Amino acid sequence: METPHCTQLLSIGTADRVSLVKPSDVLYGEADGRFTIFHLCDGSTLVATKNLGVYEERLADHCFYRVHHKYLVNLFHVKYIKRSETSFCELQDQTRIPISKRRLPKLNRFLRVY
Repeated sequence: METPHCTQLLSIGTADRVSLVKPSDVLYGEADGRFTIFHLCDGSTLVATKNLGVYEERLADHCFYRVHHKYLVNLFHVKYIKRSETSFCELQDQTRIPISKRRLPKLNRFLRVY
């Protein structure tokens, strides 16, 4: 018998526990070496023991996008994207996340912005 898995929750392994969070509660993930810092809607953070690339794969179906080598953003929490010399996206909590020049065209295609 195949074991069912819950795709509605994200398991985040920290140093001393495994936290289960809804992907919708995550504003963004931030790379910190081999760790990932998750910034949550309630203002709290979780430091995961896996790198950002692991979570990029896990959250691909939840409208998360890697806008920078250091940041994975939940697009549901983006207010707007500023396209200029130094592009960034502003989240609902006023956090500004840089968008790399190399990734901006891919993000535009992903969002179907022409």
